[in-house]
Amino acid sequence: MLEGVLVLRISWGFAALVPIGSSLPLWAGTSGRLLLACLPDDKREKLLAQLALQRFTEETITSVAALRRDLQRVRKQGYAVSYGERVGGAASISTPVRDGRGNVVAAFTISAPRERFLSQEELLLHLAREGAARLSAQIGYTSNSPQKTVLVTP
Repeated sequence: MLEGVLVLRISWGFAALVPIGSSLPLWAGTSGRLLLACLPDDKREKLLAQLALQRFTEETITSVAALRRDLQRVRKQGYAVSYGERVGGAASISTPVRDGRGNVVAAFTISAPRERFLSQEELLLHLAREGAARLSAQIGYTSNSPQKTVLVTP
């Protein structure tokens, strides 16, 4: 299974559902979809050809064609949003973290109960962008760095 790994969690009035070090499917949820969207086209297509899109909730994307459309939208808008795709009743937003060369190297994600998320979505997008910008600055990204939409992969 294609998956990402949670490396840091900060709880603030909301119990995170994913333990640090957990593997997550890339297509279900925002951080994985953001990273998939930021891959070079050839690498993304190679991964998409390998996916067996398992359903986790009624909101999970289970069609490669629908996933391709969503990844295109994520690339265009610069962030990913999920409303209960992996865990019912939860919602999240992810924004890209960039290195000094402008490459996407991680996703900054905020999760909340769906009702709370929906009532504060604009604020959460702003906070996610700000958090990603701060992390990016700490690893060398500046306003003068090129901004690439490509994820750095080994």
